[in-house]
Amino acid sequence: MAKRKTTSREGLRRVAVAHERAGRLEPALQCWLQFLDLAPGGGDVQNRVGDLYEKLGRTRKAVRSWADAALRYREEGFLHKAVAVLRKASRKDPTDTDAQLRVANLHVELGYGVEAKRLYLKIAEEGLRRGDARALEALERLVGVDGDLDARRTLARLYEQRGDAAKGAAHYLSLAEASADQGRPGEAREALERAHALAPADRAVRAALADAYRQGERWQEAARLYEALAEPKAEASVALGLGQCYAALHRFDEARQLYAGLLAREPQDDELQARLALLAAEEGDADRALDELAGVLDRLVERGDAQRAAELLEQLLRRGPHVRSLLRLGVIYNALGDREALQRTYDGLIETHRERGDSALEAAAAQIRASLAGPVAGPVTPPAPSSQHDPAGLETRLERAAELIGSATCLLIAAGSGLNVGFGWPDYRDERSFWTAFPACETLGFGFDDLARPERFALDPALAWGFYARRLEIARTRPLHAGFEILARWRSLMPGGGFVVASCVDGEFQRAGFDAERVVECCGSIEWLQCTRECGKPPFPAADAPSVEMATLRARPPFPSCPGCGALARPSVLMFGDWDWDMSRITAQDEKLRAWLRRLRGLVVVACGETPRQPALPLYVRRLAKDVDAPVVRIGAEDLSILETGVSVPLAPHLALARLDQRIG
Repeated sequence: MAKRKTTSREGLRRVAVAHERAGRLEPALQCWLQFLDLAPGGGDVQNRVGDLYEKLGRTRKAVRSWADAALRYREEGFLHKAVAVLRKASRKDPTDTDAQLRVANLHVELGYGVEAKRLYLKIAEEGLRRGDARALEALERLVGVDGDLDARRTLARLYEQRGDAAKGAAHYLSLAEASADQGRPGEAREALERAHALAPADRAVRAALADAYRQGERWQEAARLYEALAEPKAEASVALGLGQCYAALHRFDEARQLYAGLLAREPQDDELQARLALLAAEEGDADRALDELAGVLDRLVERGDAQRAAELLEQLLRRGPHVRSLLRLGVIYNALGDREALQRTYDGLIETHRERGDSALEAAAAQIRASLAGPVAGPVTPPAPSSQHDPAGLETRLERAAELIGSATCLLIAAGSGLNVGFGWPDYRDERSFWTAFPACETLGFGFDDLARPERFALDPALAWGFYARRLEIARTRPLHAGFEILARWRSLMPGGGFVVASCVDGEFQRAGFDAERVVECCGSIEWLQCTRECGKPPFPAADAPSVEMATLRARPPFPSCPGCGALARPSVLMFGDWDWDMSRITAQDEKLRAWLRRLRGLVVVACGETPRQPALPLYVRRLAKDVDAPVVRIGAEDLSILETGVSVPLAPHLALARLDQRIG
């Protein structure tokens, strides 16, 4: 009797796995391809197909399958897995710029800006050496990550060299804005001059260069650019800039004409009236200037902006001492309760009186001295802002969350590092917190990003193992916080039990008594090691860590080694720039989770401890919850997008868990 052909997805899965275990790679590959023909598979299936292609020597097809797997992982919320599989593809073809760009882009989504910047720079440098036009894309992405000035400058020059004047000018303009923001006016002006040379008719570039010249007090050059922009009719910003240039060049009539024209359009504009009044001070007529300014000062004080009124008077007084202006300034500073400024005004009057022997100045100083001797009016304290939280709304959310958890039959806990930080554990991504936990690192000048790198094991294994050995010791010896007890109690109430997906790598849930077979450690675990030589030995449990010299954070030999080949071992966790992380354990854990999900009903997902640096966790949770139609209780975040099937509780994890536990009982 002929054997019946397997056509169901589950049947194909079983047959494919059996072929793989027996070493029959080609039949296994064909089964998995049939599996994918029936319906799109997840990232794990696509990754498996890529591995089979590689073993069969079909490298190009392997790379394509891994790229498809990365897209699937990204859709499923497994950004870390997407990064790992793309790195695998990149190693097979280092010239594959597209795969490398995907890796860098995923680092941005994961919140790893420093690592993304390093990858973009590497792609750009190698691309430029090969003449690959995608180098420009890498630089564009790099600029979007953190506005690196060198990257902006290189990008602008490359477009200039390629003859793309429009893009070159646009990037020089962007470089100028970033340079100005970082307090580098000279570099900003140079960039604008390059932009103007490339696009002399571009009004935005011309206006920015005119502003830069004006701020650098290069009045004549600024005026020429503003005059070109003023044809046929000057915009307000251009007229204001040109008016300031004319005033500095002592072309007072032209400045007054510009300001008067603007004021005719906006008669209530106090700033314009102030500029017009201060022209009189520029011409040496301080009395007229103060008279014209008086109405503006009164309105500013009435509106509660006495500080701006003081600034205008200070501008007037830069042209020289003026008794009436000094007295008015003293009154304003007295009203503001600014004794320091009041004293400064008094000192200025005394110094000028000594130089001139002016009795009027002496009388004005006496009035201010009297103000200093008496009580100075304090600034008005604004009312405290009302609370942003709606207590009744929060209580309703807590009741809804407790109802969802209490009525569920099984529980999926999705835990980010913010869960532990909320209970007072250190946040290693915060420099001060990291240095408190590892004092030697402050002395050595190292941050978390410097030590959590695979290359550290090759460059300085004593320091690398010193850091991870100390971290392992901390994880194994510190008391567990109350959050684990609460979550364990909720799991015990579920007839169908529970599962955990954790982004932390310290193995806390297993130490808290959770079944290790029902934990997915999506970034790995420091309780497991892997070979640095990639000899093929799967990850193995960490035994006793080496001892550490705390003053230098250096481990003492011997260091952990691979039981398969004897090479140096390292923690099996996803590090920064980690091309070699062995995620086979995590893939197996994920398969157990998905098998568990396929046979249950009544699931509730509790997501707690996500952070801005870990956007992958909520993405993964939403996808998983949607697949099994489960409500999500999202703790510590305000997210209205999940309220149709769940509820968000905008409280810190330690507060939310305690209050929910009281309700669940």
